[in-house]
Amino acid sequence: MNIGIIHLTDLHIGSSNNQYSGKISEIVKAIKGDLLDVAVIYLVVTGDVVNRGSGFKEAEVFLDKLKNSLARFFNGIDVKYIIVPGNHDCNFTQSNQVRDIIVNSIQTTQLSDNSVIESCLKVQDDFWRFYEKITKTCPFNRLAYQIKDTINEKTICFNCYNTAWMSSINEEVGKMYFPIEQIPLTLSMEDGDLIVSIFHHPLSWFTPNTELNNRKEFSKFLNESSHILIYGHEHDDEHSKVEDLKTKTETVYIAGRAFQNEIDRTSGFQVINIDVNTKQGKVISYKWQKDKYTNLDELLLEYDRKKTSKKFNLKRTYLEVLDNLNLPLKFETRKNVKLSDIFVYPDLEKISSKEKKIDEIYSSQRLLDSETKIICLEGEAQSGKTSLLNMLYIEFHERGKYPLLIEAKKLVKGDIKRNIRRTFEEQYECDDNIFENYCQFDNKNKVLFIDNLQDYTYNSLTLINVIKELVSFFDKIIISTSTLFTFSSVIKAEFKSIDYYFIQPLGYKKRNELIEKYNILNESQQTITDQIILEKTKYYYDQVQSVLGNKLIPSFPVYILSILQTLIYATPHNLEQTSLGYCYQSLLYVALTDKAKVKNEDVDSIFNFLSELAFNLYETGNDSFSGQYLEDFYVLYSSKYITKGLVKIIEILLNSNIIIEDEDGDYKFRYNYIFYFLVSRKLVDIIHTDKGKEIVRNLCNNLSNEKSANVLIFATHYTKDNFLIDEATFSLMVPYNSYVPVTLNTNDDYYKLIEDIVKEISSNLIQANKNPVEERIKELEAKDRLVANTLKNGEDKFENEQIITNEEYSNCVEEMVHALKSLEIVGQIIKNRKGSIDKEKLLSIIKELYFTAFRTIGFFGEMSKMSQDELKKSLMNKIEEGDTAFAIEQKISNFFRYMTFQHCLGIFSKVVFSVGNKDLKQIFDDVAQDINTPAAKLVTFSIKSCYGKISLKELKVLAEEFKDNHVALSILRARVRAYVYNNHIEYKEKQRIASTMNMKIQG
Repeated sequence: MNIGIIHLTDLHIGSSNNQYSGKISEIVKAIKGDLLDVAVIYLVVTGDVVNRGSGFKEAEVFLDKLKNSLARFFNGIDVKYIIVPGNHDCNFTQSNQVRDIIVNSIQTTQLSDNSVIESCLKVQDDFWRFYEKITKTCPFNRLAYQIKDTINEKTICFNCYNTAWMSSINEEVGKMYFPIEQIPLTLSMEDGDLIVSIFHHPLSWFTPNTELNNRKEFSKFLNESSHILIYGHEHDDEHSKVEDLKTKTETVYIAGRAFQNEIDRTSGFQVINIDVNTKQGKVISYKWQKDKYTNLDELLLEYDRKKTSKKFNLKRTYLEVLDNLNLPLKFETRKNVKLSDIFVYPDLEKISSKEKKIDEIYSSQRLLDSETKIICLEGEAQSGKTSLLNMLYIEFHERGKYPLLIEAKKLVKGDIKRNIRRTFEEQYECDDNIFENYCQFDNKNKVLFIDNLQDYTYNSLTLINVIKELVSFFDKIIISTSTLFTFSSVIKAEFKSIDYYFIQPLGYKKRNELIEKYNILNESQQTITDQIILEKTKYYYDQVQSVLGNKLIPSFPVYILSILQTLIYATPHNLEQTSLGYCYQSLLYVALTDKAKVKNEDVDSIFNFLSELAFNLYETGNDSFSGQYLEDFYVLYSSKYITKGLVKIIEILLNSNIIIEDEDGDYKFRYNYIFYFLVSRKLVDIIHTDKGKEIVRNLCNNLSNEKSANVLIFATHYTKDNFLIDEATFSLMVPYNSYVPVTLNTNDDYYKLIEDIVKEISSNLIQANKNPVEERIKELEAKDRLVANTLKNGEDKFENEQIITNEEYSNCVEEMVHALKSLEIVGQIIKNRKGSIDKEKLLSIIKELYFTAFRTIGFFGEMSKMSQDELKKSLMNKIEEGDTAFAIEQKISNFFRYMTFQHCLGIFSKVVFSVGNKDLKQIFDDVAQDINTPAAKLVTFSIKSCYGKISLKELKVLAEEFKDNHVALSILRARVRAYVYNNHIEYKEKQRIASTMNMKIQG
């Protein structure tokens, strides 16, 4: 098997020197015959990506274009980045006196304080942002890191060394220093078929003037741990082989010619083609001559077969087990997708040991750096406990640790050392004495994972004794268990150094990250672009959110990925059913067939039993049910339908996790979506009967009730029935029917209420350098913070509802919830049934939806005026010294105007996300034309710009129409700004948009 390396070094890319951009096609032309036999191409860049600390945006564009050009030419071959920084990648304007002192005074072989390194690395912040953007990852250790790849069962390791960590503007030969003790064990002990070390500075630049001679120790380290060294900095190529006569091992040295030499204007690079099986290959050097790259020479290469290995070698077969994605996921262009390719570390709730109170929420990845000796992770059955342990195992191993993973049920009473030995032999390569060496090896490099502690069969005293014995073998023990495990409190009481966590469902940001990873894996590398990934991630994020609902399904990775697969690939067998409805059905189907092993021919029978049971609970107003209730229901059900025995049914429902049993022996549906799905399934069956129609009417009249709203939403996924559509649409007309819809015309009372505050806060600026991915992440992080604060403060919906005691206020809130739920439900109907409802009816429904939104905004305006007047009166008698009545009145007015305007924007957003769809642009245009108000035109424009591209022609018309309407123009500009900030748009296009809106581009 052959692999290809394209080595670029000293690119010196900047905003002013752009001769490099025209050389991409010439690089591909030059090497087209060199890499035809390779399985993978590594684009290795050994530093000085940019010039004098700036030019990373241009570098990103150049490298992405080069990578895409290579991927297109070498069709089907992966092209992967391997990059280290050089001295020109440091922004020395970010340096400070502390760093300068450190750099000038380092003459030691031991850096025990990581803060010294962090201070020195500060000048590389821009580089690492660039690195993360272009590689979609970032190393934990930025001083030394490893990129490991397995191709056709061959392990390729790139050990990356950041020799520029202590660079300075006028650095000198013989003054550089690299702290060997900071290098992770992985880089010195990895057993790879090919180990390549890459760095920027040649070894002659390192100081011999330390106690251990840093140049000598770094050279020795690299020679012992590498087959090939690749580096740059001196702008000329060099090819040599160094042999250690004592160990009879050889190391190949390859230095590269500068890709952009500013002094003599030369350019060069080299290609390395290596057969990993024979350990042989060739190095081909290229230099720019006249108008093309010319092959200067071609050297044969052979590397040593005897290099070092880890002290304890993890079995490749076991690593494959750990990294196996145990989900039947389909990807269009990728085979053998691993767990590590798509894994997202979940957040954890750290729980106080004295009381079940949340201390903090943070990423489970931080467990890698925790100093706590025992860590207990609780999580639900589908929370991803085992996957988390597997990934932590892999990460610890890559950091040079030697983990073991054991199932709790295998911790048999007796000889613990024998248990450890058996586990070690299953996971590591062994010879006669290797296990004893492992036992005597420093504990700080050993980690034990215990999975599924709930399956442990011995008592708590035995468990405590087992853990005490294990602590003597391992520096850290990480335990996973279910939330029902009863020994947790006993463990916490016995051990002092223990942290206790709950595994959280993925928050907004991490859901987005998982969906983005899925889309990247599912997209062709030849056609993928940042904008395609951004658009697909937004689209499927919204779709997944619709299925997850408000805590209907916990957002665990397994559910999100299952929903994605169903949305993309599955087709509902029932034409009445929507794709979202099919998602819910598929989740239940998998639960029954995979977990409870129900045969396909029995699934319908179980579904029917569940639907009848859920509907019975709904009619009787019960959320949970006793064993006696279930027996009574079974008697009635079995008299009407053929069914299995009750004991067997209960066994199936518990094993499938569809129902759970609480501490009192009562049962309830595990997740809300199961209950709503089953009730709506039964409702759809009887919707043509008088009883069914009466239930639908009651649901539509009680949308402020969460249960009613959710049953109705679920029903829209399973029927095209006109009665349901008509009733839902009629429910739109009820809220605030006595209020006049806002128009945002300049003579509108609502307009007058908010005009002054809009003028005050409006802006005509567009920031040019906003990154759409970063903007999206900021928005999602803000949502996560809001949820975290709510949890930390112990707030929930029930408590908030109890606060409402004023009957009039309660009615207002109820009507508001009804209005918002109406928008959501009718929006869902429109999205689901847009192809089966005639255009005239669609237009009528959407127009009514707009009017409901505008009436709701009008209601907020009236409420704001009333509340404002009442507050002014109540405060007039409480004027403090120094305040005036006018000043207080002004502050109150501004506050209420601002809140009123925010309500307006919030309702607009609700409409956009409730009904927004790229296939209904003409209908939205017709609705805006029929209503013919600024408000309607703004909502339509917002929908179209959110689900498609902005039309400059339409934008120009609206800008001209709103030029004397401060409120409408401000909202239009805000929408335009959001569009620019949330999409990958060329600078010239931003200029055209800004010019059309008479806005300024800044930055």
